[in-house]
Amino acid sequence: MESGYKRKIRVLFVASGSARRAQAAAEVATASGWMEARASCVPPMMAADGPALQEPAWDWPDVVVALDEPARRQVPQLQPSTRVKCYEFPEPEDAAAWPATLAALRSRVLGMAAGLAMMQRAAQE
Repeated sequence: MESGYKRKIRVLFVASGSARRAQAAAEVATASGWMEARASCVPPMMAADGPALQEPAWDWPDVVVALDEPARRQVPQLQPSTRVKCYEFPEPEDAAAWPATLAALRSRVLGMAAGLAMMQRAAQE
């Protein structure tokens, strides 16, 4: 990716109950090359790989993406320049449902990256 912007967009993905969805979304976003991404769980709980997650750094992101309505309700008042979006991706009820959730998350995050690429092309024209 050749970015015409000063830096990559900073995205904080937050989910309630489990950080697994937020971690997956952040991995896809980072791999896209268009975003710096972090994951968090609200309220802070145990991460999928063990250690407790910390309270989100609310002053860091340009965009906060809540992955469910309970997480969106816990997003505090942020700087006017920080956008908040809510994309409903509920925690799968069982392991068999995880691949479909992961595929939907991946598609949505790659759509965000495609939008950034389109905005850059338009800015260069």
